[in-house]
Formats: sequence, structure tokens, C-alpha cells
Amino acid sequence: MNDMARLDQEAVLRHARTWIANLSSGVPEGATTDAELLAYALRNMRDFKGLGEFVSDAARHGVRSPMLVRLEAQAMIETGDVVAAIALLSDLGQRIPDTDPEARQALGLIGRCYKQVFLDRAASAPHEAAAAALRMAIRYYSGGLVLATIEHPDYLWLAMNVAALAHRAEFEGIEPPFPVDWRALAEQIDKVVAAERDAGRVTAWNCATAGEACLALGDAARAAAWFELYAARSDSSAFALHSTLRQLRDVWRIDPDRGRIGRLYSLLQARLIMVEQGEVDLDPKTVAAFLAERDVDSDQLARLLAPPRNRRSATAEASGGAQVPERVFNDGAFEEFSSLMIGVQRARSIARIGRDARRGTGTGFLVRGGDFIPALGNERVLLTNAHVLTHDFSHEAHHHALSRGEALVTFTAADEHRHYRIRQILWTSPFDALDATLARLDPEPPPELVPLPVAPVLPRARLTMAERHRVYIFGHPGGGALQLSLHENDLLEHNCPDEHERAPALVQLRYLTPTMGGSSGSPVFFGRDWQVIGLHHAAGVFAPLLGQGPDYEANQAIWVQSIAHAARRETAR
Repeated sequence: MNDMARLDQEAVLRHARTWIANLSSGVPEGATTDAELLAYALRNMRDFKGLGEFVSDAARHGVRSPMLVRLEAQAMIETGDVVAAIALLSDLGQRIPDTDPEARQALGLIGRCYKQVFLDRAASAPHEAAAAALRMAIRYYSGGLVLATIEHPDYLWLAMNVAALAHRAEFEGIEPPFPVDWRALAEQIDKVVAAERDAGRVTAWNCATAGEACLALGDAARAAAWFELYAARSDSSAFALHSTLRQLRDVWRIDPDRGRIGRLYSLLQARLIMVEQGEVDLDPKTVAAFLAERDVDSDQLARLLAPPRNRRSATAEASGGAQVPERVFNDGAFEEFSSLMIGVQRARSIARIGRDARRGTGTGFLVRGGDFIPALGNERVLLTNAHVLTHDFSHEAHHHALSRGEALVTFTAADEHRHYRIRQILWTSPFDALDATLARLDPEPPPELVPLPVAPVLPRARLTMAERHRVYIFGHPGGGALQLSLHENDLLEHNCPDEHERAPALVQLRYLTPTMGGSSGSPVFFGRDWQVIGLHHAAGVFAPLLGQGPDYEANQAIWVQSIAHAARRETAR
């Protein structure tokens, strides 16, 4: 099941469709187990539409089980059809014995339904309507717990939800359906998970559950240690992370912009970005929570994200003194996480460019001026496309570009309310050449907006499928929020030889990273330290840069060193 969950989402979907299609020639032995594995993989990836369709298609071929019914109900809950989910789960509970593990799962999920009803009603419905839903949620979670046991680590989520909702009921002044000692439940959960950790068999789910238990008990340091360990786990799926973030936000009402738990909320969001390998919007508060200007400095952050391998970790000490199993840290999770954090720091120096503060037409980013025009030294200047910003409108592709006086520049991840104008266009190259513009901003950006590092060389152009390089793009697709693209991001080819001194004047990069309008002028990053290798410039169907072959669809950037070389040459005249 874990191996299936690690597969690319598109690969799982293709496999699921092929598997369903093959059922037309007969249902093979073990089909139910295969269906359950595929359904779990889709759930863990949070493809609830695909999950619902897959389970329904399997049922039409006679492949059905209590687990598949429960997962179908999960898809209904996550897509907002709570009433249908309750009906499906209630019917399931009546058809299976109490000894079936799915019986306790079904009761717990009905509790999840009523918890969602409570959260929805708490903001708008009369108090008693919300209170009734909260009582039902506690009742059903407790019913599942009665069929299980709190000592069994697989069912701690039931106990934690009873404790969390009883705690919330006490806060809201709502009488629970029966007395609940939520403090005793939280203490027992922490004790059970600590024992599992010490035995080397703790799961990501239970790290999050123990963190929530310590949160209930008011032990912020211990809660933080559990959530730090949770973020580091390779088995923390997108489904689990979304569930934890929702619980922290909606039930515990954690403010991501306040305190240590708030920062950890943002760290869990970052881990979710890595797990989903999709796009994510980064608002100023989320980015600020990552960075050193808050009450954790960059050295502390580095230690948090990459604890030393051969001595006791700070997380282990905060978790009660026991040594966390070394295997938790040996799968590269912290290295990936640290790399992502570098990328998030880079986000602050990326700007939306538009005619007003509401929407953009392109993207730009700060670079060190002296890397392009030596006389500029350490001055920070904006680099973007000529078809986004120019003073030369003679080229047809520039007809929709902004002029110096029209452009409004906003570093949305740093301060979405602070805007800049273009003081001077220093140099530009048209769309059919390098499609690049360098400009001075007015006023000068604050010191914390640092220039993005420019890579001196490109990675090798030709690789096998297994070795393909990955690139990343930060941009403002559709002119909206700053968005990071992390999936389908293969670097396909470029026309720069490995001996870079023989590079042509125009080096183009081709890649598959998804982009759309508003991404023009985005930086193309490569490597664990997020160096800029290209200026995103266009998307379309292109002929191969190297050798023969059919045309193909891709995105294209201009090598940043091609731009730098031309700017140096042309401004030196």
C-alpha cells in the first residue's frame, strides 16, 4: 500500500483506469485487494473525484467490500456530500458485525460528518443547531472508540476526536451528550504514541495525534516536537497532512501567524507542498512564517529542518527524551524540506507586474545588476520579459506590454500592500531575440528583498528518462497569487553544449513545468539551492533544439547567462 501511495498521481489514475477496463474480460482472483490498494492510493493523494469514480466502476463489476464502501463515503465527505456519506456509512454499519474493523471506521467517519456539520453551522446557524451537530459528532466518535480500544494505535484518531470535540464543547459552553474526561484521553494518547515511538514503530498519523493531544494539554513544546517529527516522516501523505491542517485550523483555531504552533502549521503546509508535488499559493503571512524575521532565526530554522545525524536530535529531547529512530531522518525528508525552505525564501524577491494592484499581466524578479551590467554593481534591478515591460513597442509581440509609466510592481509574498513603479528601463531585448528587460524600481526595495542567485552554468542537456533534471517555477499564473509549480517539471533539453564557452548567443531551455498567462517573466530554478537558470518566456509546440524528431509541446525559457552576456555587450558600447 505504501509503495502504491508513492506513485505519481497520474500513474495511479492510469493504472486504475486500465485495471477497471480489464475487468470487462473477467474479475481476477484478488481483485478486491487490488481495488482497495488503488482506492487507498487515490485517497492518500486526495483525488476524491477519481476515488469516487473508481469505487463506483469497481462496484459495477461486482468488486465491493466494506473498506471500499467506507472509502467511497470518504470521497463523498471530502467533496461536500455529507448527507449521502452518512446514509452510506449507516447502511454499512447495519450490514457488518461490530467485530469487523470497518464498523469502528464507519462510526468514526459518521462522527467526521457531524463534525463538519458543526463547523459549518458554528459560523452561521443558531447556537443550538451547531450544538446538536457537535453532540452527534462526539457520540459517533465515542461509539467507534467503544468498539476499539485506546491502547490500539490504529484507533487513536477516534479517541483524539472525542477529546478535541469535548474540549471545544467546553470552550463553547455546549453540554456534551455524556461526561467526557478529555484531559485523561489526551494524556493516554500521548503515552501510547510515546511507547510506539520508543519501540520504533510509530506512524505519521499517530505523531500528529500525539501533537494534538499535547496541544489539548497546553504543552506547546511537546506538541511542537510531535508535529516536527510528523513533518519529517516520509509516510505523511497528502490526505493525512490536509486532515491535520484542517483539524488545527478549524477545531483548534490555530493562527498560522502566531507562536510556535502557528509556525509549525506553516511548516506542515510546506511539507504538504512537497508531498502533493503540485501548485500552491503563497500569501505573505505563510511566507513570513517561514523566514528568519520572525522569532526563529535562520540558524535555528536550519537546525530544525536538518538535525544532526549522529547525535540526539532536539526533536527527540523535546519528545520526552527517548532517541527517535534514526531511520526517520535517513530518507532525505529533511534535505528535501530544507531545499523547499530555500525556495520559499526566494519567493519574496519575485514580483507581480500589472496595470493595477488587483491583477497582473506578468512576473519579474530581482537580480544583482552587476551580473548583467557591470557598472550597476550590487544594485538590485528587476528582470522580466520584454513582452511584459518595454519601451520599444515596434515589435508585434510587444503590443500588450506595459510601458514604464503603466507598470505597477508588487512583491506579493513579501508585502502585497506595498507597490513600486518603474524608475528607468536600463536595457531591453525584443521577443524574437532574448525577450528580456532590466529595470530600476521606484522606490528602491527594502534590504530583505535580496537578488536571486544566478547559476553560472546549465545542467547537462541530454539525460535518460530516469535521470531527467527537475526545474521549478514561481510565477503569477492568471495574474493572481504567487504560485509555485512542483510537478510535471522535467527539463527536456537545451541547446547549450556541455562546454559552455562554446554556447550560442541564444540558448533556449525546454521543460514541462505547468505555466499559464501571467507566468511570463518567471524565474526558472534548478538545484537544491534554487539558482536561476532561465527566464520563462513562452509556451507552445516547438521543433527539437537538438537533432531530428517530431515537434512537441513544452514551455520555453531563455538561459539567464545569454541575457547577461548580451546586456554586458550592448551596454558597454
